[in-house]
Amino acid sequence: MINAAIVGLGWWGKTLVSAVQGRSDTIRFTAGHNRTRAKAEAYCAEHGIRLHDDLDTILTDPSIDAVVFAARHTDRAAQVERTAAAGKHVFVEKPLALTVAEADRALDATTRAGVVLAVGYQRRLHPSFVELRARIRDGRLGEVSLVTSDMSAPLGLTLPDASWRLDPAEVPAGGMTALGVHAVDSMIELFGRIDTVYCLSRRKVATRIDDATSIAFGFANGMTGTLSMSTSTAVHFRFAAYGSKAVAEVSTPSMDLFRVFPVQGLPTHGQPTGALPEVIETKGADPVRAELELFARSITSKTPHPLTAHDLRHGVEVFEAIVKSIGTGQPVHL
Repeated sequence: MINAAIVGLGWWGKTLVSAVQGRSDTIRFTAGHNRTRAKAEAYCAEHGIRLHDDLDTILTDPSIDAVVFAARHTDRAAQVERTAAAGKHVFVEKPLALTVAEADRALDATTRAGVVLAVGYQRRLHPSFVELRARIRDGRLGEVSLVTSDMSAPLGLTLPDASWRLDPAEVPAGGMTALGVHAVDSMIELFGRIDTVYCLSRRKVATRIDDATSIAFGFANGMTGTLSMSTSTAVHFRFAAYGSKAVAEVSTPSMDLFRVFPVQGLPTHGQPTGALPEVIETKGADPVRAELELFARSITSKTPHPLTAHDLRHGVEVFEAIVKSIGTGQPVHL
Protein backbone atom coordinates (compact mmCIF):
# COMPACT_ATOMS: atom_id res chain seq x y z
CA MET A 1 0.00 0.00 0.00
CA ILE A 2 1.37 3.39 -1.03
CA ASN A 3 0.94 6.12 1.59
CA ALA A 4 0.36 9.43 -0.18
CA ALA A 5 -0.11 13.06 0.79
CA ILE A 6 -2.52 15.39 -0.99
CA VAL A 7 -1.53 19.04 -1.51
CA GLY A 8 -4.42 21.28 -2.58
CA LEU A 9 -7.79 20.28 -1.17
CA GLY A 10 -10.10 22.25 -3.39
CA TRP A 11 -12.88 20.51 -5.30
CA TRP A 12 -10.51 18.51 -7.51
CA GLY A 13 -8.14 17.57 -4.71
CA LYS A 14 -11.12 16.16 -2.83
CA THR A 15 -12.17 14.30 -5.98
CA LEU A 16 -8.76 12.62 -6.11
CA VAL A 17 -8.93 11.58 -2.46
CA SER A 18 -12.51 10.33 -2.66
CA ALA A 19 -11.67 8.19 -5.71
CA VAL A 20 -9.43 5.88 -3.67
CA GLN A 21 -9.83 6.50 0.07
CA GLY A 22 -11.24 3.33 1.58
CA ARG A 23 -11.76 1.88 -1.91
CA SER A 24 -8.26 0.97 -3.09
CA ASP A 25 -5.83 -1.67 -1.89
CA THR A 26 -2.88 0.01 -3.64
CA ILE A 27 -2.93 3.66 -2.50
CA ARG A 28 -4.35 5.73 0.36
CA PHE A 29 -4.00 9.31 1.58
CA THR A 30 -2.55 9.69 5.05
CA ALA A 31 -1.51 13.36 5.06
CA GLY A 32 -2.51 16.63 3.46
CA HIS A 33 -1.82 20.33 3.12
CA ASN A 34 -4.02 23.20 1.97
CA ARG A 35 -3.23 26.91 1.67
CA THR A 36 -6.27 27.74 3.80
CA ARG A 37 -6.27 25.19 6.59
CA ALA A 38 -9.79 25.91 7.80
CA LYS A 39 -11.27 24.93 4.43
CA ALA A 40 -9.79 21.42 4.69
CA GLU A 41 -10.02 20.53 8.38
CA ALA A 42 -13.44 18.89 8.37
CA TYR A 43 -12.77 16.94 5.18
CA CYS A 44 -9.41 15.63 6.40
CA ALA A 45 -10.88 14.60 9.76
CA GLU A 46 -13.66 12.72 7.97
CA HIS A 47 -11.21 10.84 5.73
CA GLY A 48 -8.49 10.07 8.27
CA ILE A 49 -5.94 12.51 6.82
CA ARG A 50 -3.37 14.33 9.01
CA LEU A 51 -3.51 17.98 7.97
CA HIS A 52 -0.15 19.77 7.99
CA ASP A 53 0.57 23.48 7.87
CA ASP A 54 3.37 23.28 5.30
CA LEU A 55 4.81 21.13 2.54
CA ASP A 56 8.16 20.72 4.30
CA THR A 57 6.59 18.61 7.03
CA ILE A 58 5.22 16.27 4.39
CA LEU A 59 8.49 16.06 2.48
CA THR A 60 10.47 15.13 5.61
CA ASP A 61 7.99 12.49 6.82
CA PRO A 62 9.52 9.04 6.13
CA SER A 63 6.09 7.37 6.30
CA ILE A 64 4.92 9.18 3.17
CA ASP A 65 5.87 7.50 -0.13
CA ALA A 66 4.35 9.94 -2.62
CA VAL A 67 2.82 13.38 -2.92
CA VAL A 68 -0.19 14.25 -5.10
CA PHE A 69 -0.52 17.91 -6.13
CA ALA A 70 -3.77 19.61 -7.09
CA ALA A 71 -2.62 23.16 -6.44
CA ARG A 72 -2.10 26.22 -8.67
CA HIS A 73 -0.64 25.70 -12.14
CA THR A 74 2.16 28.20 -11.59
CA ASP A 75 3.34 26.32 -8.48
CA ARG A 76 3.54 22.85 -9.96
CA ALA A 77 6.96 22.68 -11.57
CA ALA A 78 8.66 23.95 -8.42
CA GLN A 79 6.63 21.53 -6.29
CA VAL A 80 7.71 18.62 -8.48
CA GLU A 81 11.35 19.68 -8.11
CA ARG A 82 11.11 19.93 -4.32
CA THR A 83 9.29 16.62 -3.98
CA ALA A 84 11.72 14.74 -6.20
CA ALA A 85 14.67 16.20 -4.28
CA ALA A 86 13.11 14.80 -1.10
CA GLY A 87 12.99 11.34 -2.69
CA LYS A 88 9.19 11.20 -2.89
CA HIS A 89 7.30 9.96 -5.93
CA VAL A 90 5.10 12.65 -7.41
CA PHE A 91 1.70 12.86 -9.09
CA VAL A 92 0.76 16.30 -10.37
CA GLU A 93 -2.49 17.46 -11.88
CA LYS A 94 -2.43 18.59 -15.49
CA PRO A 95 -0.83 20.59 -16.92
CA LEU A 96 2.63 19.67 -15.66
CA ALA A 97 3.78 23.23 -16.34
CA LEU A 98 2.87 26.32 -18.35
CA THR A 99 6.25 26.65 -20.10
CA VAL A 100 8.78 24.25 -21.57
CA ALA A 101 11.52 25.67 -19.36
CA GLU A 102 9.49 24.78 -16.25
CA ALA A 103 8.64 21.33 -17.63
CA ASP A 104 12.30 20.62 -18.35
CA ARG A 105 13.28 21.44 -14.77
CA ALA A 106 10.54 19.20 -13.37
CA LEU A 107 11.39 16.30 -15.68
CA ASP A 108 15.11 16.61 -15.02
CA ALA A 109 14.49 16.61 -11.25
CA THR A 110 12.44 13.40 -11.29
CA THR A 111 14.93 11.68 -13.60
CA ARG A 112 17.88 12.60 -11.36
CA ALA A 113 16.04 11.43 -8.25
CA GLY A 114 14.82 8.20 -9.84
CA VAL A 115 11.23 8.75 -8.70
CA VAL A 116 7.99 8.07 -10.55
CA LEU A 117 6.31 11.09 -12.12
CA ALA A 118 2.65 10.92 -13.19
CA VAL A 119 0.40 13.66 -14.56
CA GLY A 120 -3.39 13.67 -14.36
CA TYR A 121 -4.34 12.64 -17.89
CA GLN A 122 -6.86 10.08 -16.68
CA ARG A 123 -8.85 10.10 -19.92
CA ARG A 124 -6.20 7.84 -21.45
CA LEU A 125 -7.46 5.11 -19.12
CA HIS A 126 -11.17 5.32 -19.82
CA PRO A 127 -12.47 2.17 -21.61
CA SER A 128 -13.79 4.29 -24.50
CA PHE A 129 -10.32 5.70 -25.16
CA VAL A 130 -8.78 2.26 -24.74
CA GLU A 131 -11.14 1.03 -27.50
CA LEU A 132 -10.34 4.01 -29.74
CA ARG A 133 -6.60 3.48 -29.29
CA ALA A 134 -6.89 -0.21 -30.18
CA ARG A 135 -8.84 0.47 -33.39
CA ILE A 136 -6.41 3.13 -34.54
CA ARG A 137 -3.38 0.96 -33.90
CA ASP A 138 -4.72 -2.25 -35.43
CA GLY A 139 -5.91 -0.48 -38.59
CA ARG A 140 -9.66 -0.96 -38.22
CA LEU A 141 -10.21 2.75 -38.89
CA GLY A 142 -7.91 2.71 -41.90
CA GLU A 143 -5.61 5.67 -42.54
CA VAL A 144 -6.57 8.48 -40.16
CA SER A 145 -6.27 11.94 -41.69
CA LEU A 146 -8.24 14.14 -39.29
CA VAL A 147 -8.82 14.33 -35.54
CA THR A 148 -11.32 16.70 -33.95
CA SER A 149 -12.41 17.48 -30.42
CA ASP A 150 -14.86 19.89 -28.86
CA MET A 151 -15.53 20.35 -25.18
CA SER A 152 -17.10 22.81 -22.81
CA ALA A 153 -17.96 23.55 -19.18
CA PRO A 154 -19.47 26.66 -17.55
CA LEU A 155 -16.32 27.55 -15.61
CA GLY A 156 -16.43 31.20 -16.60
CA LEU A 157 -20.03 31.47 -15.40
CA THR A 158 -20.06 29.45 -12.18
CA LEU A 159 -16.69 29.85 -10.45
CA PRO A 160 -16.39 32.73 -7.96
CA ASP A 161 -14.41 35.72 -9.22
CA ALA A 162 -11.78 35.15 -6.51
CA SER A 163 -10.98 31.64 -7.79
CA TRP A 164 -7.43 31.19 -9.05
CA ARG A 165 -8.95 29.13 -11.86
CA LEU A 166 -10.19 32.41 -13.35
CA ASP A 167 -6.84 34.18 -13.13
CA PRO A 168 -5.51 34.66 -16.70
CA ALA A 169 -1.97 34.20 -15.41
CA GLU A 170 -2.93 30.73 -14.15
CA VAL A 171 -5.25 29.77 -17.02
CA PRO A 172 -4.06 31.31 -20.28
CA ALA A 173 -5.87 30.33 -23.49
CA GLY A 174 -9.39 30.09 -22.16
CA GLY A 175 -10.32 26.48 -21.43
CA MET A 176 -6.94 24.96 -22.28
CA THR A 177 -5.72 24.18 -18.75
CA ALA A 178 -9.07 22.87 -17.53
CA LEU A 179 -10.22 21.09 -20.68
CA GLY A 180 -8.09 21.31 -23.80
CA VAL A 181 -4.87 19.80 -22.49
CA HIS A 182 -6.69 16.45 -22.26
CA ALA A 183 -7.44 16.53 -25.99
CA VAL A 184 -3.90 17.62 -26.86
CA ASP A 185 -2.47 14.78 -24.75
CA SER A 186 -4.71 12.26 -26.53
CA MET A 187 -3.74 13.64 -29.94
CA ILE A 188 -0.04 13.34 -29.12
CA GLU A 189 -0.40 9.81 -27.77
CA LEU A 190 -2.46 8.59 -30.71
CA PHE A 191 -0.92 10.49 -33.63
CA GLY A 192 2.52 11.74 -32.60
CA ARG A 193 4.21 15.07 -32.92
CA ILE A 194 2.27 18.28 -33.57
CA ASP A 195 4.32 20.66 -35.70
CA THR A 196 1.92 23.60 -36.23
CA VAL A 197 -0.73 25.35 -34.15
CA TYR A 198 -2.97 28.28 -35.04
CA CYS A 199 -5.27 29.57 -32.29
CA LEU A 200 -8.04 32.14 -31.99
CA SER A 201 -9.33 32.85 -28.47
CA ARG A 202 -11.85 35.51 -27.45
CA ARG A 203 -13.99 36.64 -24.54
CA LYS A 204 -17.70 37.32 -25.11
CA VAL A 205 -19.63 36.07 -22.09
CA ALA A 206 -17.22 35.26 -19.25
CA THR A 207 -15.86 38.17 -17.23
CA ARG A 208 -12.25 37.11 -16.58
CA ILE A 209 -11.14 34.37 -18.98
CA ASP A 210 -11.63 33.72 -22.69
CA ASP A 211 -14.79 31.72 -23.22
CA ALA A 212 -14.36 30.65 -26.85
CA THR A 213 -11.11 29.12 -28.09
CA SER A 214 -10.51 27.37 -31.42
CA ILE A 215 -7.27 25.73 -32.52
CA ALA A 216 -6.08 24.18 -35.78
CA PHE A 217 -3.24 21.64 -35.63
CA GLY A 218 -0.82 20.23 -38.15
CA PHE A 219 0.89 16.90 -37.40
CA ALA A 220 4.31 15.76 -38.49
CA ASN A 221 2.69 12.67 -40.08
CA GLY A 222 0.60 14.84 -42.44
CA MET A 223 -2.66 14.81 -40.47
CA THR A 224 -4.64 17.86 -39.42
CA GLY A 225 -6.75 18.42 -36.32
CA THR A 226 -9.06 20.87 -34.62
CA LEU A 227 -9.99 21.64 -31.02
CA SER A 228 -12.81 23.94 -29.91
CA MET A 229 -13.58 24.88 -26.31
CA SER A 230 -16.04 27.01 -24.41
CA THR A 231 -15.95 28.01 -20.74
CA SER A 232 -19.41 29.59 -20.84
CA THR A 233 -21.88 26.88 -21.74
CA ALA A 234 -23.12 23.43 -20.73
CA VAL A 235 -20.77 20.53 -20.07
CA HIS A 236 -20.03 18.69 -23.32
CA PHE A 237 -17.30 16.44 -24.74
CA ARG A 238 -16.48 14.79 -28.05
CA PHE A 239 -13.24 13.38 -29.51
CA ALA A 240 -13.29 11.84 -33.01
CA ALA A 241 -10.80 10.23 -35.40
CA TYR A 242 -11.64 10.23 -39.13
CA GLY A 243 -10.16 7.25 -40.98
CA SER A 244 -10.41 5.88 -44.52
CA LYS A 245 -12.45 2.89 -43.24
CA ALA A 246 -14.48 4.48 -40.45
CA VAL A 247 -15.05 7.45 -38.15
CA ALA A 248 -14.79 6.66 -34.44
CA GLU A 249 -15.80 8.98 -31.64
CA VAL A 250 -15.82 9.13 -27.86
CA SER A 251 -18.59 11.35 -26.50
CA THR A 252 -20.72 12.47 -23.54
CA PRO A 253 -19.16 14.28 -20.55
CA SER A 254 -18.46 10.96 -18.82
CA MET A 255 -16.91 9.58 -22.04
CA ASP A 256 -19.08 6.47 -21.73
CA LEU A 257 -20.27 6.42 -25.35
CA PHE A 258 -18.05 5.02 -28.12
CA ARG A 259 -19.42 4.94 -31.68
CA VAL A 260 -17.99 3.80 -35.01
CA PHE A 261 -19.43 4.88 -38.36
CA PRO A 262 -18.15 2.70 -41.23
CA VAL A 263 -17.34 4.16 -44.64
CA GLN A 264 -19.87 3.31 -47.34
CA GLY A 265 -19.93 4.02 -51.05
CA LEU A 266 -21.90 7.04 -52.18
CA PRO A 267 -25.30 6.34 -53.82
CA THR A 268 -25.80 7.06 -57.50
CA HIS A 269 -28.55 9.57 -56.80
CA GLY A 270 -29.48 11.58 -53.74
CA GLN A 271 -27.76 12.14 -50.41
CA PRO A 272 -25.79 9.39 -48.66
CA THR A 273 -27.66 7.99 -45.68
CA GLY A 274 -24.78 6.27 -43.88
CA ALA A 275 -24.78 2.97 -42.03
CA LEU A 276 -25.98 2.54 -38.47
CA PRO A 277 -23.05 3.00 -36.10
CA GLU A 278 -21.52 0.35 -33.92
CA VAL A 279 -22.12 1.47 -30.33
CA ILE A 280 -20.25 0.47 -27.19
CA GLU A 281 -21.48 2.05 -23.95
CA THR A 282 -19.46 1.83 -20.75
CA LYS A 283 -21.17 2.82 -17.53
CA GLY A 284 -19.51 3.38 -14.18
CA ALA A 285 -15.86 3.63 -15.26
CA ASP A 286 -13.66 5.53 -12.80
CA PRO A 287 -10.55 6.78 -14.64
CA VAL A 288 -9.52 8.97 -11.67
CA ARG A 289 -9.18 5.93 -9.43
CA ALA A 290 -7.49 4.07 -12.29
CA GLU A 291 -4.84 6.75 -12.76
CA LEU A 292 -3.95 6.88 -9.05
CA GLU A 293 -3.74 3.09 -8.83
CA LEU A 294 -1.56 3.00 -11.96
CA PHE A 295 0.74 5.54 -10.30
CA ALA A 296 0.91 3.34 -7.18
CA ARG A 297 1.62 0.17 -9.19
CA SER A 298 4.43 1.92 -11.06
CA ILE A 299 6.01 2.71 -7.68
CA THR A 300 5.65 -0.72 -6.13
CA SER A 301 6.65 -2.64 -9.26
CA LYS A 302 9.49 -0.23 -10.07
CA THR A 303 8.36 -0.04 -13.68
CA PRO A 304 8.22 3.08 -15.88
CA HIS A 305 4.96 4.99 -15.86
CA PRO A 306 3.33 4.79 -19.33
CA LEU A 307 3.12 8.59 -19.59
CA THR A 308 6.51 9.25 -21.13
CA ALA A 309 8.67 12.29 -20.50
CA HIS A 310 8.68 12.87 -24.26
CA ASP A 311 4.86 13.13 -24.44
CA LEU A 312 4.67 15.27 -21.30
CA ARG A 313 7.25 17.71 -22.60
CA HIS A 314 5.70 17.90 -26.05
CA GLY A 315 2.30 18.58 -24.51
CA VAL A 316 3.72 21.62 -22.70
CA GLU A 317 5.52 22.66 -25.89
CA VAL A 318 2.20 22.63 -27.77
CA PHE A 319 0.47 24.52 -24.95
CA GLU A 320 3.15 27.21 -25.01
CA ALA A 321 2.79 27.51 -28.79
CA ILE A 322 -0.99 27.92 -28.45
CA VAL A 323 -0.52 30.81 -26.02
CA LYS A 324 2.02 32.38 -28.40
CA SER A 325 -0.36 32.04 -31.36
CA ILE A 326 -3.11 33.83 -29.41
CA GLY A 327 -0.71 36.68 -28.71
CA THR A 328 0.59 37.04 -32.27
CA GLY A 329 -2.52 36.09 -34.22
CA GLN A 330 -0.30 33.90 -36.38
CA PRO A 331 0.43 30.18 -36.80
CA VAL A 332 3.29 28.89 -34.68
CA HIS A 333 5.61 26.21 -36.07
CA LEU A 334 7.22 23.90 -33.53
